[in-house]
Amino acid sequence: MAVRQCVPAILLAILGGCAGAKMSPLDETPRFPGTVVADEPQAARVGREVLAAGGTAGDAVAAMGLALAVTRPDAAGLGAGGVCVLVDQARKQTLAVTFLPAPGIQGAGPVPAVAPPALAAGMAALHASQGKLRWARIVAPAEAMAEFGEPLSRGTAQALAAGAAIIRADPEARRIFAPDGSNPAGEGAVIQQPQLAALLREIRLEGAAALQRGPLARRFVAAVRAVGGALGDEDVAVFWPKLADTLTIRAGNNDIHLAPAEGGAGGFQALLASLLLRGDRFVDARADERPHLLADAEQRARAAGLAAGIQREQVDRLLANYRPNGRTAPAPPNPALEASGVAFLAVDGDGSAAACGVSLGRPFGLARVAPGTGVFPALALSAGETRTALSPVLVVNRATRVFFMAAAGMGAGAPAILTAMAVEAAEGGRALERLLAVPRLAVGGEGGEILVETGTPAGIAGSLAARGYAVRDGGILAGVQVVACADGLPRSPETCAARADPRGHGIALSAAGPATRRR
Repeated sequence: MAVRQCVPAILLAILGGCAGAKMSPLDETPRFPGTVVADEPQAARVGREVLAAGGTAGDAVAAMGLALAVTRPDAAGLGAGGVCVLVDQARKQTLAVTFLPAPGIQGAGPVPAVAPPALAAGMAALHASQGKLRWARIVAPAEAMAEFGEPLSRGTAQALAAGAAIIRADPEARRIFAPDGSNPAGEGAVIQQPQLAALLREIRLEGAAALQRGPLARRFVAAVRAVGGALGDEDVAVFWPKLADTLTIRAGNNDIHLAPAEGGAGGFQALLASLLLRGDRFVDARADERPHLLADAEQRARAAGLAAGIQREQVDRLLANYRPNGRTAPAPPNPALEASGVAFLAVDGDGSAAACGVSLGRPFGLARVAPGTGVFPALALSAGETRTALSPVLVVNRATRVFFMAAAGMGAGAPAILTAMAVEAAEGGRALERLLAVPRLAVGGEGGEILVETGTPAGIAGSLAARGYAVRDGGILAGVQVVACADGLPRSPETCAARADPRGHGIALSAAGPATRRR
């Protein structure tokens, strides 16, 4: 797949916070207002307000990403990296924005390697590619949320409670997130983060490049070193987001667009989608065979590793000994079960769309707040590492354009679950509500053990066991945020629906209407 190389001078202008074009007057004709979905409700509200102000999907997603740096510090702080896939209807382009530093930063013995802070740079690159509003308008909501505080959502409160030991062990984290000195703040509590607000203020005024070079960048590096992280000034200065072609898999008249393979799950997803699509196996499979086919194909894709270019001969070779009634796939060497991140996506009235996943590498990243910043630094990528939260998908019909996109943050099995949903959408499968309700499974364990969701019908687990799999209850698997437009955008906005997965605490919001879900 060809990669568009980004000229550093151009990206420097992007990250420097150049002003966007002015908003055009509102059209008198009723139009689709757009919609947003996010793992965290306060960030989704920010995205909705940006769309309502005349912003694009790129504007909304950039603002949500920065808001999540405030509202989900465990998974999406300013230290996080990630990937986005986007469709620009005006240019008829589909691109990926990757802001996940390549492996290469080295720790020293017990000193862990820390990644350059990438989230603001990634959101600035996305905003420059597809945005309309001024950069200051994109950053301001996150800055205000950090300065004045917002009530903690249920999902954030649960994440803080799960990381209580980390918060108690770090003086900076305890001061911010455990005001009583021991227990993390609970749902509805208002937490002010003045140091993070000050950092966001500099990003608003100076642009995202302030975190890559200059006084703020040097202060950040020094703060990371003060809490035992390995990060150099040069590591930060040389980091640049990348604009690249998506990995694209054809499915009839539709294209499945995935993020590039570097650091994210796109390479695995591309191979898995090819296996499921070959000969219409997945959509034509009997109900009792589908879980087996998905598990079998996932094991084959993981065992094969990432492919530079997927050829039909390779797919046929990998499927040569597949049997509908019994497991024949090799056990995968690296199950890569746990996803640790957040997902957020938006579509606008012109039919442009963007879906993102971001991650700190593990909950709370380095597990220490860099003093004076309010930021949990992210762990650097190790060689060959795949961050499974970084697995957004877009499905675009070549005639009617965007009609399905999804992303997943927390939970096991995200890449395969999203891929199966995209394949079903591309092949005219189940309706949106049914896609979200289908019991999920994940391949895990060195022996290819299969995790099934709590409450999965006994017949599904039984059919897998009968085919030779070791099956166990995996609790709640990956939560998926979805937008589906049955007849495409921008042609038929009335067919669009957005859903936050009922397994989590996210929310879907229309720019012109109330929430479809909030918990």
